[in-house]
Amino acid sequence: MRKRITLLVAATMLALTMALGGAGAALAQTQAERACADRGGTIVAGERGTTTCQVTTTVPVQTERSCEVGNSGREGTQQGTVTETTTTTIVFNGSSGNVRSSTTGPTEFGDFEATGPCKNNPGPQR
Repeated sequence: MRKRITLLVAATMLALTMALGGAGAALAQTQAERACADRGGTIVAGERGTTTCQVTTTVPVQTERSCEVGNSGREGTQQGTVTETTTTTIVFNGSSGNVRSSTTGPTEFGDFEATGPCKNNPGPQR
């Protein structure tokens, strides 16, 4: 009986230690990590003494492109969307939430997705 009580106490102490360890880790999160998470970013490897965060935004953009109306040889216009993706790298001073620098990379565009038919352009065609 005494052995069971000892094992129960040991298991309870272990569970309590693990729970407090997780809470301590959450409390130890730096201001820079919180700022990165608030922006929807991910911490990446950076130079010593900094915390580097990458934030990627993806948005659909309304656009139009030239197209051929049927097989007629006439030029038309088609409405659609492309996905625009931009990655911003934010460097924080150490663990503080103070931004040291911010760089936005080149914008990348995904494939055109038509949202309507190819419509004939009015006027004379070549």
